[in-house]
Amino acid sequence: MTAVFRVDASSQMGSGHFMRCLALAQELKSQGASVFFLSSDLNEDLQKRLASENFSVTITHFSEPGSLEDARQTLEFASLKGSDWIVLDGYHFKHDYQKCLKQSAIKLLTIDDFGHASEYCSDLVLNQNAYAKDGYYTKRAPTTRLLLGPSYILFRNEFLNHISQKKMIQKIGSNILLTFGGSDQKNCTGKVIQALGKIKNRKLKVVAIVGALYADFENLKKLAENSPHEVTIVKNTSEMPKYMSVADLAYSAGGSTCYELGLMGVPFMMMATTKDEDTTINALVQRGVGQNLGLTENVTDQQIIDLLENLMADQDKRAHMSAQGQNLIDGLGRQRVFAAMRDLTMGKLTTARLTLEPFDQKFLTEKYVSWLNDPEVVRYSEQRHRKHTMKSCLDFFQSFRGSPNLFWAITLNENQSEHIGNITASVDIPNGVADVGILMGEKKYWGKGYGLEAWNAVMEFLFQKKEIQKITAGAMSTNLGMRSIMKRSGMVDDGVQKGHFLVDGQPVDAVYAVRLRPHN
Repeated sequence: MTAVFRVDASSQMGSGHFMRCLALAQELKSQGASVFFLSSDLNEDLQKRLASENFSVTITHFSEPGSLEDARQTLEFASLKGSDWIVLDGYHFKHDYQKCLKQSAIKLLTIDDFGHASEYCSDLVLNQNAYAKDGYYTKRAPTTRLLLGPSYILFRNEFLNHISQKKMIQKIGSNILLTFGGSDQKNCTGKVIQALGKIKNRKLKVVAIVGALYADFENLKKLAENSPHEVTIVKNTSEMPKYMSVADLAYSAGGSTCYELGLMGVPFMMMATTKDEDTTINALVQRGVGQNLGLTENVTDQQIIDLLENLMADQDKRAHMSAQGQNLIDGLGRQRVFAAMRDLTMGKLTTARLTLEPFDQKFLTEKYVSWLNDPEVVRYSEQRHRKHTMKSCLDFFQSFRGSPNLFWAITLNENQSEHIGNITASVDIPNGVADVGILMGEKKYWGKGYGLEAWNAVMEFLFQKKEIQKITAGAMSTNLGMRSIMKRSGMVDDGVQKGHFLVDGQPVDAVYAVRLRPHN
């Protein structure tokens, strides 16, 4: 799989869009995908972050980000990269932009927050927020699939080691974390540090995290130096979990950082930097995850102090908030998003009796290995020359990562998705050729037409791809079942290699068949 991320970050829009794209890009990369970033505006520090993780980034200063010209250039860029997916994240990517991209065969994922486009034609729309609902997307294409809610939250690599780790809640805490996003345009960080400076009856340890786009760093340092508390300023860190893990309480804006705090089990208070953030804040308050201070410009120093004092004095309340956050958020969102992309890329295919599901490690069972070691099952396969193990099967499965080749598990619809075989397509993109092979492992299902049913589904799927012009297959001349599938699926003879195989010491011909792309 290859994906292009079209995302911007600036002091005006912040870095939240970029950070969640980075999280998904990290997952795609871990799954063997090729990833490219295309941006009109991206801070130098964020570019360095991409470079440090070996992601390619191209900066193209579009005259009008989000325009049709932007869309056309993005599509051209993605086509040159041989991309399967374009991922959009930004409120300036409206319906016309999506529609332009959908003129190609490249699939489209739009990451969204409030249904900001008038209509959606993307293949996938992701809204990871606690308030996400179908009602934001009533105007969407029939083929658009929605991925909604906290089960799809995208967490960066640094958070993955903290999934399912329970937070220890101190009886009386003193460690305070401040985190208001990548730009913190309203300088909430400074506002809270100044307010906390009025607390005289206790000594606090305050860590303030500011992003790469924060503009008032020097004045913030002066505030920290003049505070009666121990205040540490950390700029543009990639180690956020380290600071969250020791925090007893946090102040945050109403953005994606709230979900990171929830995953880490940190009780937190929220200040809305925009009215849009009220929706997130209210949803999290309703779930008992966080506390609401209100709109930033209306929050007084005394409110900041009073809520802190109340929560610090109530260990049970903080413990409840911590548990609610970790119950709401399991940290597996990016894996679920990748699975949805993979299914659409490969195609989760259904027929009257079968489902062809993109092969996953759950299919790597002893039963599967036993097929490959059964002389009757592999009689006409070159697999008969090898002894197979779970590791050899895992190596074969992993060989598909990062390649255009496709691998499905064949399962029965009516029998609790029983795995009965596999089918693959080796794809030669430059020449537009796909070579298909099949293994029907469960012998009790032989002779019932399941192989032909799966074969026809794959052929139909492959010819939906613009780049596939020809499908090929080969078999031993003595493999009458496979030869019947090739013929009955509309393939025609495409040559013979005399005596190409040795079976039981006797030469056997290899026969080949082909089917060309139908032209309407």
